[in-house]
Amino acid sequence: MWTVPAERMKARRAHRIPLSAAALVLVRRLLDGSDSDLLFPGGKRGMPLSKHGDADGDAPDEGKR
Repeated sequence: MWTVPAERMKARRAHRIPLSAAALVLVRRLLDGSDSDLLFPGGKRGMPLSKHGDADGDAPDEGKR
């Protein structure tokens, strides 16, 4: 089970997402040995990737198809 904390959610309620066994293995491998609690950390320490998920953060979503 993956839980998104209430403070990260718009409705301020924790959101629980069931994950398959394979997904849990992948998450554990990504987090193992990492000094961050973020699954996909950004370039700045302690910060997530931009909401666009690209390196420079300036491409519009429409251009990513």
